[in-house]
Amino acid sequence: MKDPQIAFKERLENIWNLIKDEQYMSCYNIAKNLTNFSWTVELKDEVFIGEILEALFKEMGDLIEEYKIPKEIREELKTKLSSSMAKLVEKYPRKNPTELYDCLKELRYTATYYQLNAWQKYPEINLDRYRMNDQL
Repeated sequence: MKDPQIAFKERLENIWNLIKDEQYMSCYNIAKNLTNFSWTVELKDEVFIGEILEALFKEMGDLIEEYKIPKEIREELKTKLSSSMAKLVEKYPRKNPTELYDCLKELRYTATYYQLNAWQKYPEINLDRYRMNDQL
């Protein structure tokens, strides 16, 4: 059986590669699986990392789908997330919690920064056609 930390790092690398194509919902799905996997093999730090990534990429996927964000801003977001994810991949699995925490903090800050800016500056895409009619 493969070492769980090696398997975890491989999935982090998968996420890093998917960021480059703005496949944030795929990143979310991998992160969700990482959380479940880590819980199953009782890797506490990895559960924490998975939970942070899961929430972050769910929000980024929703953001890209729901707001008309200009291409240059999307490119900035992608570049910054990719850079931060590269640092996380590089630092993992070192057992220096401060380094891992700093990588996660940078990822979370980047996502929140772009999320708050999108809410304030860019119009929502009309999603009414995708929503269920509440008056059925």
